[in-house]
Amino acid sequence: MERDHRERARAGFHMHVSDLPPIVARLRNEKIVLYHLSRRTALSDARAMLRREFGGKVDERVCFLMEHRRRKRREPPSA
Repeated sequence: MERDHRERARAGFHMHVSDLPPIVARLRNEKIVLYHLSRRTALSDARAMLRREFGGKVDERVCFLMEHRRRKRREPPSA
C-alpha cells in the first residue's frame, strides 16, 4: 500500500486495511462484515489485500457486504 493511502484514511477518519489484523484478533464476533470500501478498489483486489495483511490466511469471520448475492426477483404468476 502506498503511504498516501494510509494518510488519506487517517485524514478522513477511516480505517486502512493494515489496521484490521490487530482489531479482528480482539473481536469475538461471529461475523465481521466490511462494508465501506473505496470505489477505486475491486472486490478481488480487496480480498488480495486482506490476504497480504493477514499473512495469507484471512480470518474466516471476515467478509465483505458486497459478497452477498441478491435474490432473483420473482416474476408474478401468469394469468
